[in-house]
Amino acid sequence: LNVFNTVENISPDKIWIAGRLSSRFMLPLLLSIFFAIALILMLLKNRMKNDEE
Repeated sequence: LNVFNTVENISPDKIWIAGRLSSRFMLPLLLSIFFAIALILMLLKNRMKNDEE
């Protein structure tokens, strides 16, 4: 019962703030992952070029 009461007591404002915080943290996280993947792909391309020579 306590779990249901706490869920009902959460106001839309709190949910909106939590959403804003999560989106604010998710953007840098996605950017860092994107750059990491790009860096790995560049390293793989360079390694393939070295193997061809």
